[in-house]
Amino acid sequence: MTSKFAMAALAATCSVIATSSAYADSNIIGNYTSVVGSGQYGQLPVGNGWISGSLPASLTEPVSGTFLPDGTQWNAGSFWWDASDYGPSSWTITLNQSYKIDSLVVQADDNDTYQVQYWAGSSWADAYDVPQYGSWGLVTRPQYVLSTPIVTDALRFVATGGDGYYALGHIEAFGSPVPEPTTWAMMLVGFAGLGFAGYRASRKSAAVA
Repeated sequence: MTSKFAMAALAATCSVIATSSAYADSNIIGNYTSVVGSGQYGQLPVGNGWISGSLPASLTEPVSGTFLPDGTQWNAGSFWWDASDYGPSSWTITLNQSYKIDSLVVQADDNDTYQVQYWAGSSWADAYDVPQYGSWGLVTRPQYVLSTPIVTDALRFVATGGDGYYALGHIEAFGSPVPEPTTWAMMLVGFAGLGFAGYRASRKSAAVA
């Protein structure tokens, strides 16, 4: 009985390890439960010159899995907001579980600076200062490798400087799932069961001898 239990626990443990390995260094941003925007996003006052070519702000475009073409007008299909007339806004994604994130790629309006933040358990903490980059419209910044990987289940995107017209075209986060506490417990039980089964087998062999 103990041997069967130990083997079942080992099988579950191997499954967890294999699943974690399969996701290592992959883009995990599509694994989310909700995407929300704060403030008054997707609005321009009547007569504003940027209305031409504008498309509705999209909450899900940043996690669509596809970058918009670099040079796309900042408010043409991205998640965008006019802070100069309507005040600050932000974009937040809640992931389906905790992940260890090693690097980030962000496509945003070229002439602005932004901050990608992560939920640190009780408050937001800074992960990546997104710099100005490129010459016009939405531009993809080079992949940014974090000096220290972060573990989180939520990310937030905010503006920190620029001309007041802000946009997030796409975001990717590379990393791997963090096993839940119950999974760690199962792994420990599995290894303990294997150790006990080995101990019993050695006792049995000694008795026969």
